[in-house]
Amino acid sequence: MKNKNILIPATVIFIIFLLSGCRDLGDSQTETASLELDQVKELIVNVSSANVEIIKEDRNDIYVEFETYKRGDKLRTHQGKVSRIETYSNKLFNFDFNSDYRLTVYIPATYEEDLSLDVSSGKVTMQDFILNNINCDLSSGSLNFDHLRATNIDLDVSSGNIDFESVSTNKLKIEISSGNVTLNDFTGKINGDSSSGNLNVKYSEVMDDLDYSTSSGSITIDYGNVAIDGDFDLSTSSGSIDYDFDFDNYNEKNDGNTITGTIGNGEYNVYLSVSSGDIELLN
Repeated sequence: MKNKNILIPATVIFIIFLLSGCRDLGDSQTETASLELDQVKELIVNVSSANVEIIKEDRNDIYVEFETYKRGDKLRTHQGKVSRIETYSNKLFNFDFNSDYRLTVYIPATYEEDLSLDVSSGKVTMQDFILNNINCDLSSGSLNFDHLRATNIDLDVSSGNIDFESVSTNKLKIEISSGNVTLNDFTGKINGDSSSGNLNVKYSEVMDDLDYSTSSGSITIDYGNVAIDGDFDLSTSSGSIDYDFDFDNYNEKNDGNTITGTIGNGEYNVYLSVSSGDIELLN
């Protein structure tokens, strides 16, 4: 009798799954919306599952295109000082695993305020922007920022890769559970930690403060384009520490697994910690 009682709710759940999540989404369609730019201080983009592209254009309004399906997710917006762009589902349970939703946001070139991105699953790309603060919360997917400048950038990624090309900021904060971080031609302070994944940084014109820890992964920092002037504190529990320049002051502990040293006046602080993986500093 107990087994029958268990089978009944299991059957109900399976039927709900079939009716709500695995039905045909119908023909593809594009939903559009626009927001007035006047007095907008923050733009929030909240997407459950879609590839998101932010494009700068010569225009006076914020224009949105959402490629979806007749019975797929829908688009809605809210106008205000804090304006919102959202995608949502009318279904009780959403199992659109094979859908290929795409959200494109066209932002006026004159917009230089805050941008917040909250994406459950998808690829986020944007380029050629000058913004105030950028906040991004990504559960699964990837971030691609190209030729971008912002006062502060705050990233929280559960699973996915971060790729920056020619990005400049006062401070970049990264929290990533699983994924690789690649910052090429980068300018700014970095503070972050990772559970699993590699960090690769190539500075553009000047080095800056760097504080980064990872449980499992390697860290590679390329100072080839900049003058090195900093205090270094490097440690790895299981791995190697390699560098191709000479420290002015040098101290080694734990059979070479902990190294501290100074180059120049020690203007910038570099703290790198790896539990399992290597640290490599290039010049």
